Amino acid sequence: MNITITRKLIGLNILVGAVVAGIITYDYVTKSARIQFEEKRLINAIVESALTILETKAEAVASGSMTLQEAQEDATRALGAVRFKDNDYLFAFDTNGSMLIHPADRLIGQDVLGIEDPNGVPLFIELREAASSGGGYVDYMWPRAGGDIDLPKISYAKIFEPWGWIVATGVYVDDVQARIHDELVASLVKFLIVLATSVGVIALISRSISGPIEELSQSVRRIREGEIDESVAVANRADEIGGIAKEIETLRETLIQTRESDAEAERMRAEIDTTRKQEEEARAKAREAEMRRAEEQAERDAAAAAREEE
Repeated sequence: MNITITRKLIGLNILVGAVVAGIITYDYVTKSARIQFEEKRLINAIVESALTILETKAEAVASGSMTLQEAQEDATRALGAVRFKDNDYLFAFDTNGSMLIHPADRLIGQDVLGIEDPNGVPLFIELREAASSGGGYVDYMWPRAGGDIDLPKISYAKIFEPWGWIVATGVYVDDVQARIHDELVASLVKFLIVLATSVGVIALISRSISGPIEELSQSVRRIREGEIDESVAVANRADEIGGIAKEIETLRETLIQTRESDAEAERMRAEIDTTRKQEEEARAKAREAEMRRAEEQAERDAAAAAREEE
């Protein structure tokens, strides 16, 4: 199957586009997984930091520098003041389900173990179970601080055994998705620039190859038809196409020299024929003159003989 260079380069463009699309897809999948991992690691680190604060307070109680009530009140204030990202927060409740720390004051002191999200998930029971197993993540629906619309959320919880406190925090899924979206858009712009550049370069290469080849093809066609007076196109190029064009130009010049040689030979043949004709005409005239002289001599001789007889 004959495929033109232009079509091959178009195919290369399509291939580059497919590769870029594959890279974008792979980038989206890997970045999505990485961002989700980073968000989980973030809330894990925040809970661990909160547990460190509680350990410090418990040590103060053990050393006698603070009472248990003072330590727990200080811890409540410290953890309750924590905010990160888009007003996300820490919360804590004890193993009996009594809420200890939460931005929603109405929940403080309430038994939250019976609360379920709109999907029927008993989120605080599951958080307690995850915390009691050494720490874990729970997916559920919960409104933002100060809001009333339930949104998908993932939280990490871990228990502080000395006090029986379950400390947790989480991030909203739409925040994670927004971050993924932002990074995807940035990657998409970057890859589109790469794609546009690649397509532009390939288009320039295509024109720099297919155009000269077409001009060269026209030159060969003219030579085949006997039109050899016009120079071969693109013979001044320094690449392989230029090399082929130079060879064809050499052939054209050879044909011109052959034509000129043939014309010179024809001219010389014509001159020889003319000279030969002139020589033949001169010889014919000489023969005629000789014959006339012989006839005149014969007439003179006959006249002299007649006079002698008289």
